[in-house]
Amino acid sequence: AALNLPLIAPEGAYILSSPIVDPGAATAILLTGTAYAAGLSRWQRASGRHVVSHASIASFSLGLITTAVALNSPIDSLETRSLTAHMVQHVLLLSVAGPLLALGTPLPTLLWALPARWRRRSIALVRRLSHAHDRRLVVWIAATLAIESVVMWGWHLPDAYDAAVRNGAIHSLEHASF
Repeated sequence: AALNLPLIAPEGAYILSSPIVDPGAATAILLTGTAYAAGLSRWQRASGRHVVSHASIASFSLGLITTAVALNSPIDSLETRSLTAHMVQHVLLLSVAGPLLALGTPLPTLLWALPARWRRRSIALVRRLSHAHDRRLVVWIAATLAIESVVMWGWHLPDAYDAAVRNGAIHSLEHASF
């Protein structure tokens, strides 16, 4: 019964009228967006050309916005009291934000935000891994979907779910894994 609260308070005021901001989530989203912008700027200056498509930039940006809506809006304040809000939040994180962030192919751009020494080593590693990725794209997609399913269902096992509801740090870990 506690999971199915109405969206309108008894006195008629909308529960959705006062969003709650999670400072940890907001900081992580802002830092990620800032690193992406810095990496994009540095990469474009170094190459002297436009290096990331507008579609990728838009996709990544929309993924960050969707993450912010899921974690820093009335949805988050209702998610422990309403099964509907809980599921909306998880669908936004897993089925909307995740794919949008992935379609934005942020890894190369984020690597350019690193200091030069770390960036060179990281880019070399990513290039080695990407060749394997190109040859086994179907395997990577299947593995990604399997991992996503395990993560989602794992967090909904009773003990994991209860731990996330009781402990804010575990709840944040849950959302980060999504």
